[in-house]
Amino acid sequence: MELKDIEKKFANQANQYYAHGIGVYDEKVIKSIFENGLRCSHNELYWTVIEFGNGSDTLFREKEELLNNWEHKGSKHIIIASLPEIFHLLDVQGTPLFKKRHAAFYNHISQEEANELGIAPGLYLKPEFIMGMYDANKKDFIVNDRYYENLPEQEQRRVLEEMKQQYIETIENTGWTLEEYEQILDDIDMEFPLTQEEISNAGKEADQQIDMVELPNGVKIPKKQYEQEYTAEERTDMVELPNGIKIPRKQYEQEYATGDARVDMVELPNGMKIPKQQYEQEYTTGKAKTEIQGQQDFEINEFGEIVRPAKAESQSQAQEQSDMVVTLPNGIQIPKKQYEEEQGTKKQEKNISISDVKASISEGKVTTQENQNATQDMRKLMEIKRLQIMQRTGQILTPEQKQLLDEHIRQTNEAQVRFRNQQEQKKSNGLSL
Repeated sequence: MELKDIEKKFANQANQYYAHGIGVYDEKVIKSIFENGLRCSHNELYWTVIEFGNGSDTLFREKEELLNNWEHKGSKHIIIASLPEIFHLLDVQGTPLFKKRHAAFYNHISQEEANELGIAPGLYLKPEFIMGMYDANKKDFIVNDRYYENLPEQEQRRVLEEMKQQYIETIENTGWTLEEYEQILDDIDMEFPLTQEEISNAGKEADQQIDMVELPNGVKIPKKQYEQEYTAEERTDMVELPNGIKIPRKQYEQEYATGDARVDMVELPNGMKIPKQQYEQEYTTGKAKTEIQGQQDFEINEFGEIVRPAKAESQSQAQEQSDMVVTLPNGIQIPKKQYEEEQGTKKQEKNISISDVKASISEGKVTTQENQNATQDMRKLMEIKRLQIMQRTGQILTPEQKQLLDEHIRQTNEAQVRFRNQQEQKKSNGLSL
């Protein structure tokens, strides 16, 4: 392919371009990527590629030296991906969409599918977004016939609809409505890819999907999930555990080993019963473990109080047993290990960092400081997005604005390089990734 034709491949201004070096040349690997997609390291495209930015008439020339001297594994064959920018989601730490920027372009390959295809299971960038491969040795570009812009019109519509649907589902799964997300984009002068009709239709589909089914144990799950996971027989076949809780037999057989492990329960000092298997996994030997197998050295009376059986006991034994539990101000006694873990969690909450925001939001426990930090991060990213738009539309940036944009790009690239170096170091030390 001639240079001018390669330049045209990188010139779609509506798309974001990404590159991934494959290391040692292997035709089977290239064929697999073209047909099945690019497997995402750690289930994120971020750790798998270098971002080139929006397409332009000069993008290839700007990145040509990098492509010809790829640092990672000294690759001479670079996979090029091209994704419609408008379907990228806002990836801001502390918000429900954190680490979901490319969710509309992914495909999850199950273990069963992976076995049939002869590849590893996991999250893949769909092959329809793999534009092709740059050959640095031959200064040539190999086109992927499955890239969406090369497909027949009907196939292109299918890819577009799948991308839209994944985009919608990702937003709705965060708890935001499409209208709320549209307003966020509008506030920062970014375009929303859906029409009002598509938003309305998505809302109707969402209403249909809230049909819930209550299991015999009182737990409610979506009807769609219920029909997928339970056969007609499994829907009513429940097993009652020794603690009185009922669970589906399918879950019971999956989670509990055969024989005594299914019914062998252990009662904790606070009266709660848990399976022996769970008990042995979560509590270590020694003082952290309260022995209840065989003969108990405590019991719960009708008032919920812990009392000791009337038996001879040395002072040291009594002290050891008392060390195993902690009495709370409300009179309830819990295992000392549980108490120490909970107290440690409280201490961590007093010194919470922005990295904890995502989990806190999902659990509905956002602190004022977390909100402030998340807001600052979001504002910074929004400003960077605005500057990128200004730059693409030919507007002149002030030296301060250009410095902020350059610093963002530098930090992003350095983070990727550090991570890759760490992984290479682990490999050289014989550690598994």
